[in-house]
Amino acid sequence: MKKFLQLHALFLFVSISGALGKYASFESFFSSKFFLLYGAQLFVLFVYSIFWQIIIRRFPLTVAYANRGAVTIWGLMWGMLLFGESVSVAKIIAAVLIVSGIVVIGTENE
Repeated sequence: MKKFLQLHALFLFVSISGALGKYASFESFFSSKFFLLYGAQLFVLFVYSIFWQIIIRRFPLTVAYANRGAVTIWGLMWGMLLFGESVSVAKIIAAVLIVSGIVVIGTENE
C-alpha cells in the first residue's frame, strides 16, 4: 500500500505542472511571470522524470502506466479548484472509468 501511495503522490506532484502551464498562459508572453511559471513547470517535470525512473522499478510496468491515468483525475480537480472549471457528468463518468481501470489492473497483478 505504501508503494501505491508514493506512486500517486508522484502523480499528484506532476499534475501541478499542468496548472502551472495554464497559469503561465494567462501572463503576457515573455514577461518575467510567464518565464517563472513555465520554468517552474519544467522543474516539476524534471523532478517527476527522476522519481518516475526510481518508482517504476517497484512495479510491473503495466501497473505503473495504468495508474498514470490518475493524473487526469488530478487535472480535473485542479481545473475545478483553481480555475473554476465545471465538472460535467461525462467527466465524472470518465473519472470512474479511469479508477475502474486502475483497480482492475492493480488487482490483476497482485
